[in-house]
Amino acid sequence: AIVILENFANTLQAVIAKTSVKHVVVAAMGDMLGGLKGTLVNFVVRRVKKLVPAWSLPGHVKFNAALKAGAGLAFKPASVSADDIAFLQYTGGTTGISKGATLLHRNVLSNVA
Repeated sequence: AIVILENFANTLQAVIAKTSVKHVVVAAMGDMLGGLKGTLVNFVVRRVKKLVPAWSLPGHVKFNAALKAGAGLAFKPASVSADDIAFLQYTGGTTGISKGATLLHRNVLSNVA
């Protein structure tokens, strides 16, 4: 599964067929702001600033819909070790092409402990 900001969904669209990703959750900038503020932020990002290129990811689920669908479910903690991958962080590409850096849970925890 992948959770991606809608601003970058067109990039995922270009490569998803070459991956084993089965579930796509698409978030918008204002999703967690709710109400009028969230709607306004999403409008500005999409229509005024035009920061969201056109994209198509059949079968995707919107972030807020995923939260709503899971709200009534019981929490099941995942079994995670310090050496499991937490996430991939991409470099800015300022000195060349962007590169993905694999961050393990222990890497992340060492920065917040």
